[in-house]
Amino acid sequence: MKPISISLLIITILIVSLACGLPAVAGKLTPTPLPQTPLDPQQVLSQAVKVDPANNTVTVTLTEAQMDGLILAELQKLNTSSQVSITNPGVKLQNGLVTLTGQIVGGLLNVDFSLVLKPSVSSDHKLIFTVVESNFGALPVPAEMINQIVGQINTAVNQSVSNSGENISVDSITITDGKMIILAHR
Repeated sequence: MKPISISLLIITILIVSLACGLPAVAGKLTPTPLPQTPLDPQQVLSQAVKVDPANNTVTVTLTEAQMDGLILAELQKLNTSSQVSITNPGVKLQNGLVTLTGQIVGGLLNVDFSLVLKPSVSSDHKLIFTVVESNFGALPVPAEMINQIVGQINTAVNQSVSNSGENISVDSITITDGKMIILAHR
């Protein structure tokens, strides 16, 4: 076999490995184990939100387990209406970052994904997320898809705040050791 043919064979194997997400090229992602049943959003929020009427402040504290349960509840709605579903979703809250992991499954597709988000507060006191890292199998996610995903996340988060009927301004967000704490005022 000629040296050019061997190089072509190696490149072809690498491309196929990347596309298929084989362990030889990409390590397995390990999502956080989920609760067996989805959590009711109203119940989670009643536990997570603390209001101090004297100071007009709101503190929201969410744990990884609560976020997993909320995601599982949403995915049950989405996965029943689609041929492609997200399974084994998980959330990690560490070092100021939110890491979402799981598998996208449907037909011949079975691919691990991860999305690492950095939350911050905009100058107009809204919670915004930026993508630090994203992977679909062994491949990075294209920039335009990342922008679309982040846009949907930011819209959903800020719509849920505005749908509360309160004029709430976010002051800060802190993520450490499995908890996300959002401080806001009315």
